[in-house]
Amino acid sequence: MARDIGAIIPGAIADIILLDGRLAEVNVTATIAAGQLVAEHGQMVADWDGFVYPAEVMDTVHLGRELSAADFRIAAPVQEGDVPVRVIRVTENHVDTKEVRMTVPVRNGEVTADPAQDLCKIAVFERHHASGSHAVALVTGVGFTEPAAIAMTVAHDSHNLLVIGNDDGLMTQAAKQAVALRGGVVVVSASGETRFPLPIAGLMSPAPFAEVAAQSESISRALQQSGCMLNNALMTLSLLALVVIPEIRLSDQGLVVIGADGIRKVSLFVEEDAAEV
Repeated sequence: MARDIGAIIPGAIADIILLDGRLAEVNVTATIAAGQLVAEHGQMVADWDGFVYPAEVMDTVHLGRELSAADFRIAAPVQEGDVPVRVIRVTENHVDTKEVRMTVPVRNGEVTADPAQDLCKIAVFERHHASGSHAVALVTGVGFTEPAAIAMTVAHDSHNLLVIGNDDGLMTQAAKQAVALRGGVVVVSASGETRFPLPIAGLMSPAPFAEVAAQSESISRALQQSGCMLNNALMTLSLLALVVIPEIRLSDQGLVVIGADGIRKVSLFVEEDAAEV
């Protein structure tokens, strides 16, 4: 490329910026791209054709079925009583998580989320190949103080559909809306529904920067209004499915524990693992 760029000479690509003479302040008065004046005095003066994204990158959320509240059910090993469980604990401003043990009540054969214990459900659905694979576990530290849920296709590193909440109905609603958006982030609570569409691979938006920034901010406000006061909450929650960072994570295949001896799959119910040993 050395013959084509980097110098103002005949035959080179004319990518040039013009300054007003005060070099220390770097005030750009005009921008020329490929020989065409495209901006002058801080304003665009050229028309650009919008980029057309390939259809395949705009259609990447494939669950293969309609979600329902049953997909967020956690069947317990007993019909009634209390059971010890593993719980993912979120730590503010940390990418790592901790495994904590909690005793949770079972009603009608199900483990339920418990806002009083800051206990939410977390679910991961494989969304690239419509395999139907999914898993549900428990997470604490999110901070929801009212019935609420968040669903998102930004879920490092596999970027499956990640859903967190304390109400199965709201989790279902948020997940369905994220699918309908062809990817993105959705928060649902008693205050309503807040959407952040990310239809490009479920990760990016074709909208103008200012619009995207406003949508991202609206998600942060919706989380805060629901009680989630984590700093950088969206980024923190999006890492809970990243199964290479200690200590405990959830994938669509189930709970995994990451330690010095590698990665191993574990049961949500502590007694089930003890029985296997």
